[in-house]
Amino acid sequence: MNEQALERAGQKTPAVITTPAEYREALATWAANYNVLTPFTNISGIAASFGLIATVVKLNPDKAAGEVYDGLPFLKANEVAPAKVGLRKLAECGGISTSTNRTDPRTIQHYWEFKAVASYRGLDGSVITREATFEWDLRDGSDRLKGWTANQISEGRKNGLRNCEARAINAAIRECGCGIRQKYTRDELSKPFLVVRVAFQPDLADPDIKRMVTQQALTGASTLYPSTAGHRIDAPVEDDEPRHVGSGSTTSDSAPATEASKPEVDPNRPPTPDAVRIVSAEPKEFIYQNGTRKGTKGLKFVIVDSKGVEYSTFSETHYKDAVRFKAANEWVEIATESNGQYTNIIEITKAGSQPALPNLDNL
Repeated sequence: MNEQALERAGQKTPAVITTPAEYREALATWAANYNVLTPFTNISGIAASFGLIATVVKLNPDKAAGEVYDGLPFLKANEVAPAKVGLRKLAECGGISTSTNRTDPRTIQHYWEFKAVASYRGLDGSVITREATFEWDLRDGSDRLKGWTANQISEGRKNGLRNCEARAINAAIRECGCGIRQKYTRDELSKPFLVVRVAFQPDLADPDIKRMVTQQALTGASTLYPSTAGHRIDAPVEDDEPRHVGSGSTTSDSAPATEASKPEVDPNRPPTPDAVRIVSAEPKEFIYQNGTRKGTKGLKFVIVDSKGVEYSTFSETHYKDAVRFKAANEWVEIATESNGQYTNIIEITKAGSQPALPNLDNL
């Protein structure tokens, strides 16, 4: 990427775009250097207290990195499609949040169906929602299982619930209208993505607005971390000097909470619904059953989580990650991706962690 071009783009683009003229100029500047993802071709205005913010993110075109995949019939030799990890990065930058609801009756073995809802903020400040459903049918005789080996069917059924949910989420993200295409050439992925999102920009110079924003933030924090007795979270924010909060409490002991009085975090409670611990991670020899290496020995790694799910991977990197997390007894999330016939581990990450966003100083 031409560093001088990026520097010129940064000089022309405001940190927060608030007018149609700024947006048109920004689009003209971005087009040459980025794959621009935005639902807006042009705008006539933006709602008060809102603005447009751009975020830059790069997808790795190497299949081994897990952000794209290839090998499907609709993909040509030099084309790849964004995988689960890549789509999540783009959605995070676009301010897209998702939720899912399982819609199958849960009484049909090896059959799953999910509806996913994706939401993002529009130019008028309202929340826009998009929906998508996905059916994952791995019953005997289903069209999806054509060409699958017995081992592939077994592995697919072990992770059927999660695979179905992931595909529903992917479909909902693509419905959001910001322009994420189903496939890209590797040359196109040599340019980073620039994702435009609508963000709330309150005027914190106004004391009343500042007070409401602070109170809302503290209220949200108290939901996650309940305050101890004698401490108010709704006290007005004063601009001139600090003030004591909590005097006049009706409790018999209004002394401030100490570290010892804070609620303890249960280390054995999963931090997220999908969190698991690694129970075992072992190398295992096997004999190739087909292809040019048929009859020769190979090495794969077998990983088992605390829910009893067994994963196979040829990646030594995933194996080393699993060994490290097992030794630390940490909660992890295991992401998988199926390319029609094969289910592979994409990554093993610490539960609740988020990918770091790129630096925007040169935007």
